[in-house]
Amino acid sequence: RAASPASASSFARAVSTQPAMQAIARDGFAVTSLGASASVQDMEAVAMKLMRIDGDGAGKYNGMGGVSRKSIDGTGFVDSAAGAPSEVTIHFHHEMAYAAAYPKYVTFAMVRQAEEDGTTLLADSVRVQELMSGGLLDKFRRLGVQYIR
Repeated sequence: RAASPASASSFARAVSTQPAMQAIARDGFAVTSLGASASVQDMEAVAMKLMRIDGDGAGKYNGMGGVSRKSIDGTGFVDSAAGAPSEVTIHFHHEMAYAAAYPKYVTFAMVRQAEEDGTTLLADSVRVQELMSGGLLDKFRRLGVQYIR
């Protein structure tokens, strides 16, 4: 269902984000459920509240990395499922690591449940780097390894 920005804002104000904010501060991420009746606009309003973004600050990076994706229902959310066939596994990537400016926060919303699987794999790139050996990191630096798009 479509929601007006005013009703989405009302929805966001009615949702307690305190537990999610505490999880973000403690763990660097949060998982929250808004229920089946939440519209995409409601999801965006809550995401913006969690990211502490006022107004229309979400989605400003769409297309900055050379790939423009379709917006979902006029929101700042982009349809990340539209880029690859469902049988293709999308491996870990660092959102816009190649860009001079990249988002501080990234949010994901399940707008439509997948018919099967639908898993989104996430990794903490800082933690992954911590797990790499010093020798490997030194080799990357020595060789000038970097992600270029």
